[in-house]
Amino acid sequence: MRVTGFSEHYNGFLMQKKKFFPAGFGSYRTGFKHAGTLSYALSKGVNLIDTSANYLDGESEKMIGSVLKKEIEEGKFKREDVFIVSKGGYIQGTNLINEDRKRKDGNPYQEVVFCGSALRHCINPQFLKDQISESLQRLQTSYIDYYLLHNPEYFLLYTPVDYFKDLKAEYYRRIKVAFEFLESEVAAGRIKNYGISSNTFVISEGEDSFTSLEKICEISEQTGKDNHFAMIQFPLNLNEKGGVVNLNQEKGTSSVLKYAAKKGLEVLINRPLNSILKGQIERLADFPVEKSLDQNNLQTIYSKLANIESELRELVIYEIKSTPEKVESVRNSLNISSYIKNNIEAFKNPVILSDIYEYYIEDKLSVLNTFSDSYGKQNDALTQKKNEYTSSVRKMFEIMASILAGEENKKNEKIHEKLSGYLPAKYRNLSLSAKSLLLIMGLKEVSCVLLGMRKEEYVNEAADVAALDKVKITDEFWFLER
Repeated sequence: MRVTGFSEHYNGFLMQKKKFFPAGFGSYRTGFKHAGTLSYALSKGVNLIDTSANYLDGESEKMIGSVLKKEIEEGKFKREDVFIVSKGGYIQGTNLINEDRKRKDGNPYQEVVFCGSALRHCINPQFLKDQISESLQRLQTSYIDYYLLHNPEYFLLYTPVDYFKDLKAEYYRRIKVAFEFLESEVAAGRIKNYGISSNTFVISEGEDSFTSLEKICEISEQTGKDNHFAMIQFPLNLNEKGGVVNLNQEKGTSSVLKYAAKKGLEVLINRPLNSILKGQIERLADFPVEKSLDQNNLQTIYSKLANIESELRELVIYEIKSTPEKVESVRNSLNISSYIKNNIEAFKNPVILSDIYEYYIEDKLSVLNTFSDSYGKQNDALTQKKNEYTSSVRKMFEIMASILAGEENKKNEKIHEKLSGYLPAKYRNLSLSAKSLLLIMGLKEVSCVLLGMRKEEYVNEAADVAALDKVKITDEFWFLER
């Protein structure tokens, strides 16, 4: 697909007179190493950034604040040209440490929901006030355009049914109290609008964790006719169609998407390409297959990897003069071969494999690289073995990724065939991810589709799809495939 320039995308976007660019920057699992990609996305016309206080324990907001501050100072755009969406509710990481300290001091947050040893949840005004203050500081801005309660249904999921006389009544009472507080934050100028991000807007009305948008709208109207409840967010993709096909509003006559449009709410879609089926993530995308990789030598490379690890351990222990702590740290990092062997069943698709490499393997290699940079001059063999080891790890993951990519692409052939029946001929050669985005962006009730734009290629594809003529048969597709 041809990649158009910023001016072509942005001018076309302005001519449509829409508030948001069709694709938004989703910042889940994005930190400072993705700052360049955010800048690139902004240059392509993306003007909505979605984040949360708990994303990478605040690093996501810090990165966004740093990038926006720099770009605004350089005159590339004004603050009002960009819409920041942030969320609050999760207590984990640093928030969990702070909550433990407040609890120990006898001043705990009220109405905290305990979800597990490392996760709590709260939408009480006392907690939200602190969260907004911290988010504003990290984002380096004086206001947040849309502040969302982040999965408030955790109250329903983790509170025993007999804890309250009427669990649902208590749930909506807490949301009402949160809305009243958020109205005061609007009045104070710290937020412009507010809303809810919930995975249970889209489920059947009879399910225990269901969140009724109809009821939420009633609550918002009780806070005042001129209230600032303006946005909802929920997942929607080719496998999880609940937002379109589940008629769970207005006595089973309307979907949450249609009802949101009726109420004039902005609708953000998350996970457009990552569906969750039976607890497993399925990526709605085609994957590159590197045919030049010698897949027959996978076992040979694995054996080589294990041998180099053993040699590196001996070098570190017996030939490098370092502190016991550093030696132990690098020894513990030299376990990639055993990790692969013990977790091979978990490598189900290229996305999972890529995440494992980025969030686990790279950290292991970083420990070895840092150690080698410090002590490599003492022993040339250390530098040589480190380079050999790093190269073998990368080669092995490249081969595994290519194998998994081929398997996934074969599965995708049936999906492509089905989707082609609903798409104009000119769009039938698009990638699976492009087709998926095209069908969601074509829903007129959708304000913006959030994508994890951690790579420039993801930005390019999203911008290119946004520039295409919208498909006019999306309703037919969603409902016929119900």
